[in-house]
Amino acid sequence: MQIRFGRRRRRLETPQQMIADTSAFLTWALPRAHRLPRVPVRPVRDGGFSALNAIPGATERVARWWAVSLDTLARRMNQP
Repeated sequence: MQIRFGRRRRRLETPQQMIADTSAFLTWALPRAHRLPRVPVRPVRDGGFSALNAIPGATERVARWWAVSLDTLARRMNQP
């Protein structure tokens, strides 16, 4: 992944990329916290995500999101 800082562009190593991605997400998400779903603290087997799983089609949407996210990550990691 390449991140722009001003006019510079550089390729980030994986740990740096993870930190930059997390920072960018938090910068975007924190002002919107009241509109974002909370991350359950319990595993699914103990009732975590039960509210999300109760929505029709949610399981399929989550599976599709993970498939796209992991495919995107794999493509980024294979870029020169």
